[in-house]
Formats: sequence, structure tokens, C-alpha cells
Amino acid sequence: KQHKKAFFIYVDDYVTMSDGTGIVHIAPAFGEDDARVGRKYDAPFVQMVDENGIMKDVTPFAGMRCKPTKEELETERLIVIRMCLSSLIREVSCSALPR
Repeated sequence: KQHKKAFFIYVDDYVTMSDGTGIVHIAPAFGEDDARVGRKYDAPFVQMVDENGIMKDVTPFAGMRCKPTKEELETERLIVIRMCLSSLIREVSCSALPR
């Protein structure tokens, strides 16, 4: 734990009103500009995913993959289809699912 406050307003030249609102969030552990601004203002460097894409112990999702595999996504899709077909899901529109 770094014991640093994480919510601040930082100013930098790469954010302009011509690109939108002029306000962006930064995640110093991800992205070149974010890392540079984070170092400039000594922002906390929080990386919740290890080099293998596994969530670290600092999250409630420790041990889970950050991005599910194709097999996991297909399994979840089949479960939702089966639940829709058996009317276990009533609050969700199942009209887009195959019959």
C-alpha cells in the first residue's frame, strides 16, 4: 500500500479543449502520457494485474484472469442462452439469442 491520495486534478499539455472536454482520467500504470503525468505529480502507481494477466491480491478478484479466454466467454454465452430458453431469466431481453 502506497498511502498516497489518488484523486487529484492534474494539468498537462496533452489534454486540450479541442479534443473534447479537456478533462481525462489517468492510470499511471497504463499508457505513456499517464505514466509521465503520474511521475510528474508523484501519483500512486497502482497495477492490479500481473505480467500474466492475473488479478493481484489487492483486488476482490485475486487469481482471476483480467480478460476471459474464448472458451470461458463461450461457456458463459451458452449458460445465458440455456437460462433464457428455460425462462430462468425473465428480466433480460432474450430476443437476440438463437432459439
